[in-house]
Amino acid sequence: MSSTTEVILSLGSNLGDRIEYLNLALERLSNEVGEMEKKSSVYESKSWGYEDADYLNMVVVLKTNLSPMELLKACQNIENELGRKRTKKGYEARTMDIDIL
Repeated sequence: MSSTTEVILSLGSNLGDRIEYLNLALERLSNEVGEMEKKSSVYESKSWGYEDADYLNMVVVLKTNLSPMELLKACQNIENELGRKRTKKGYEARTMDIDIL
């Protein structure tokens, strides 16, 4: 039997229907990563490190059975499936960004 670990993730979106991307990411995280324990309110913030549209951001706490590498891969898959494009180095606009805190 594998043990569960509490993980904290930061979600952000500044392209397209930002709130819809956050909602889709929450649904996917619940289905693929683990049980949603807590979620913050949604906050709007300016882009950092470059000039672009404002972000909608939130933080979630989940319980997961995934290893750190499995968690990273799951988060990157969700980003990619929600349309994230990595086209250059550095900061850029994105439909979904999930960071493991």
